[in-house]
Formats: sequence, C-alpha cells, structure tokens
Amino acid sequence: MKVAQLIDRCDLETQILVSSFHPIPLRRFHHLLPSVPIGLLAKRGAAGAISRSWVGNALIPYQAIHLEKNDVSPALMTKAHQSGKRVHAFTVNSADEMAKLLSLNVDGIITDDPIIAHQVI
Repeated sequence: MKVAQLIDRCDLETQILVSSFHPIPLRRFHHLLPSVPIGLLAKRGAAGAISRSWVGNALIPYQAIHLEKNDVSPALMTKAHQSGKRVHAFTVNSADEMAKLLSLNVDGIITDDPIIAHQVI
C-alpha cells in the first residue's frame, strides 16, 4: 500500500493514525505497519452497528473508533473506554456540539473547523 510506504519513508509512525470505513484495507495496513494506530470509522445509526459492536473489533484490531457525532452516548463511551479504545466523533463543526461531546469525554473531535475546536478546548 502506498500510504504505508509513505508513512514508513517519512518516519511518521508515531505521529499519525490511519482510519477508514472499510475494515479489510485497515487489516492490510495493520499487517504492513502494526506500530501505526488505526481507527475504524462507523457509519451512522443501524448501518454502523456492526462496526460499533464486538464484531467490528474482531475484524480489525483498532485502537480508536470514529463515531458520527449523534451516535456518541455515555453508555458507548463507557464500553469503549473499558475496552481500551479511544472514541473520536465526526464531523463536528459547532462549538455547542464540541462542548457537548467533550463533556461526554470523547478522546478526539474530527472537524472541518480546527480554529473553533481550539477555542472550545
């Protein structure tokens, strides 16, 4: 995979997290560069239920799960953190949404507006 080659060539293994909605390429990537953390993006609602379940974790040994902002809940946060997984919410572009998600203890916010995120944090 070209991405793995580029990360390796630029010595970025400790500065990056690779994520995708698709578990098979993530598995392949993990075999090429097992030291790079990976995140599984979960589709919203029922479409992402498998990714959010134990099945998603069985398919790919991810370190972070990336959830649509409306799928983040206190119960899911507890379960993820008990399993040693980080939770990143996407795509969060308003200060109010960011504050709400931070109050739920998300580990990261994926945004199109990092300036607002910096101000909120």
